[in-house]
Amino acid sequence: MSSAVDKATYITVIVLGVGGWWFWNNLPEPDPEHVAKMEAQRAEEKRKGLHCMSKVDGAPMIFSVEVKFSENDRKSFRHVSSRIWPAGDDGLHPVEMTYLAKNRFGGMDRKLAVGTVSNEGCEPVIHAVKVIG
Repeated sequence: MSSAVDKATYITVIVLGVGGWWFWNNLPEPDPEHVAKMEAQRAEEKRKGLHCMSKVDGAPMIFSVEVKFSENDRKSFRHVSSRIWPAGDDGLHPVEMTYLAKNRFGGMDRKLAVGTVSNEGCEPVIHAVKVIG
């Protein structure tokens, strides 16, 4: 390795380090009103149970995985819709999920899974699964 490359690398690291330090120390202070608004929004989402729902398809994340693994053919599982209600005094959100899955004869069944998820850790409890059509 030549000394010119070593010197260029050394200078680049110094410039990036000083630039990063300057940028970090000159960031604007967060707006307290905006921070309070975001915290209130997060608290409302948690009260409603939305923190337990997937941002991709709206399925209750851990609950849908538990239901999927209770099926015979896990590859056939298709989430259709989900609903969640605010937590009660016990800290549990009632949840229901409609999904499609293959039955033992190869046909697709529409099923409804009903259960609860905890407000703190979103731990699921499946109460019932039934074929609805």
